[in-house]
Amino acid sequence: WFADYVNNGNTSANAVLTDNITVNTGVLTDEGYLNSSNKDNFTSWTPIGNNSNPYTGTFDGQGHTVSGLYFYDNKAYVGLFGYVGSGGRVSGVGVVDFYFRGDDEIGGVCGRNFGTIESCYDAGYLAVSNTNAYIGGVCGANGGTGTIENCYNAGTVRSPGGASGVCGENFGTIENCYNAGAAHGVCRGNHNEIKNCYYLDTTGNDHYAKAKTAEAFASGEG
Repeated sequence: WFADYVNNGNTSANAVLTDNITVNTGVLTDEGYLNSSNKDNFTSWTPIGNNSNPYTGTFDGQGHTVSGLYFYDNKAYVGLFGYVGSGGRVSGVGVVDFYFRGDDEIGGVCGRNFGTIESCYDAGYLAVSNTNAYIGGVCGANGGTGTIENCYNAGTVRSPGGASGVCGENFGTIENCYNAGAAHGVCRGNHNEIKNCYYLDTTGNDHYAKAKTAEAFASGEG
C-alpha cells in the first residue's frame, strides 16, 4: 500500500515501522540462495519510489526488519526503495531474507539514492546479469547529494561486472559503513568521498576502505 501511495505521487509521505513486516516466508534457502521450488508462490515486490516519483519523505524503521521481498524482472531501481530523492531519508531498517534480480541500480535498501540512508542493513541475495550495472548490498548508486552512513551489508551480491558490499557506485558520501557479506569490499567505484569504512578481508581488495580480519570484526576493533 505504501509503495503504491508513494509511486502514485505522494512522494513526501512519512512512515514509521512499529513492528517487523514479512511479505513472503522462506525466500532464501538455508544456504542463502533463492528457494526456486516455491518462487511461483511469492508475492512480487514493488519498490517504493521510482525515477518519476522519487521518495522525498522520512521513513523510520525504528530498528525493525522487512523480510521476504522478492523481485525478478529486467528493470532498474530495485530495492526496498527504488529511488530516494534529495531530502528523502530512510533510517533504522533491516532488509532480510530477500531476493532481488534486476537490470541496473539494485540495492537491498535502495536502488538509487540522492537523500540519506542511515543505520540500515541488508541480509539477502542480489543479482544482475548486466555487466555495467550498479549493484551493492545496501545501495546500487549513491548520487551527488546522497549520503550513506552507519550501514552494513551481510548479504550476497552477484554481478559479472563486480559486486560491492555497501554501494555499487558512489558520487556522494559514504561514512562509517562496512561489508561482512559475500561481496567485493565496500564500493566498486568512488567519485567523491568514502570515510571510515571497513570490509572483511576475505571479501577482496578495496582501495576506498580498510580491510579487517574476522577476529577484528568480532572484537569490535575500530
